[in-house]
Amino acid sequence: MPPLVSGSKRPRIDNSTDVLTANNSGLQFECDRNNTPGNKDLKNCHSCGKSFKNLKLHLTKKPACKNVYDFSSIEAESDLRIKTRQTVYKEKNRSQINVKKKEYRELKHDKITEYNSANKKKIRKNQEIYNRKNKDKVRSRQEKYNRENKDEVRARQEKYNRENRDGVRARQEKNNCENKDEVRARQEKYNCENKDEVRARQEKYNSENKDELREKQRKYDTENKEKVREKQKKHTTVNIKKRAAVRNGPIFPCLSCYRLLYSNGVRSVSDKFKENVNANDNFYDRMVTEIRATDGQIYLCHTCHRSLYKTKCPSMSTKNGLSIDEIPSVLNLSEMESVLIAKNILFFKLFKLPKTRWAGIRDKLVNVPINDNDLLKTLSNLTKLPRGPDNAGLLPVKIEKEG
Repeated sequence: MPPLVSGSKRPRIDNSTDVLTANNSGLQFECDRNNTPGNKDLKNCHSCGKSFKNLKLHLTKKPACKNVYDFSSIEAESDLRIKTRQTVYKEKNRSQINVKKKEYRELKHDKITEYNSANKKKIRKNQEIYNRKNKDKVRSRQEKYNRENKDEVRARQEKYNRENRDGVRARQEKNNCENKDEVRARQEKYNCENKDEVRARQEKYNSENKDELREKQRKYDTENKEKVREKQKKHTTVNIKKRAAVRNGPIFPCLSCYRLLYSNGVRSVSDKFKENVNANDNFYDRMVTEIRATDGQIYLCHTCHRSLYKTKCPSMSTKNGLSIDEIPSVLNLSEMESVLIAKNILFFKLFKLPKTRWAGIRDKLVNVPINDNDLLKTLSNLTKLPRGPDNAGLLPVKIEKEG
């Protein structure tokens, strides 16, 4: 069988007659010029008959000749040959290639460094312009990188902060002064969202650096002695005022809402204030029933005073249906009577707080509910008071000393 031309879509050609054997079309052309003297390295095109050294290059220059050959397979074979030659060359000259790559990288790095140092201001300006235009994109890319390289970024930042402590502190102070409100709002938002984490981190730091913090505080107190003394004096004055305000207890009644308040929670009512409020259709007399305090004065809380001054009905006024009925005389029970009809019995430990001497609760609080049947049973046995040891629910306990 006659040979098939490599990459050809055409029928087989008989080399003896150079005639197409299929379809008997009678087309004849010279297909073999390799026997021509001086053209031993050349091949011939089966479309135009021209000689060539590279078939792919010839078909690229002569698109009309592509119809005779399978150009895709020729292109694939050519690429495979090129890749094979490159692989062989790289394996043969690997050390030489690595040396050249290293030299190129060093040369490129030197050129980039030289350019950056010569055009420092220009590069920074261009970078700032780009950052402003692509603010969201830059931030999202930076956050993604920080998440993926968290430990590495933290270590690098700590190292930089140690080496440039003074510069970092100065820059931070300058930024805080220029963006005071924004920084405070951002910090408050972060503290609210991460309250427990911030507290735990602060407690851990305080416990680990107790001596250092104490020494730092001592150093600050010695360097800012007058400032610390002034602050302590101010704090003491505030505490004295607070104690003076609550010294007598909540014995000052408000004429409008009937609440008992401390001395700092009320204002005395003057005759001038009454006249001004009564000028509007006797508004004061209609809204207030005068009750004098133990010192003979008439008081209004700040909320009611402000509303009456504007001739508005106070929100907590008893005239708004918020008055409390007087307790009937039959409900004025003694302590024993209150305990006998109580629906819940509470057991807790009381102690006095160290500064205010107010009552506080320590340890657990036990709430014992009383059923209606038990309550009726207790009330039915009131005629048998005092109870005997068997009916009193007492449990005898004997305490022995150890040893």
